Amino acid sequence: MVTMRPDMDGEQFDSMRRSVLERIACTKSRALVLDFSGIDVMNLLEFNRIRKLLFAARLLGAETAMVSLAPGIVLYLTEVAAETGDFSYFFGLDEALRQYGDQ
Repeated sequence: MVTMRPDMDGEQFDSMRRSVLERIACTKSRALVLDFSGIDVMNLLEFNRIRKLLFAARLLGAETAMVSLAPGIVLYLTEVAAETGDFSYFFGLDEALRQYGDQ
């Protein structure tokens, strides 16, 4: 599980992405859950970066999910017709942990 920070710039995101993918590869983690409970706004560029991270994690064999997306973010993503398929979404972390907790 990774808690996403609201003030992460591109360089910090890239560093986090590398660390997460290395950990998945080294530990054979079977799931990656990104927690967005602290994020109120997100633009399409940020969302696409996240999608690429989740796609890379899937290529490494991990199930992927996003949790706790703010209603405003969900509305924005639907308005801009963002590609949101191929990943699981949960209302909260508890749901994701029930799904992936033993992985």
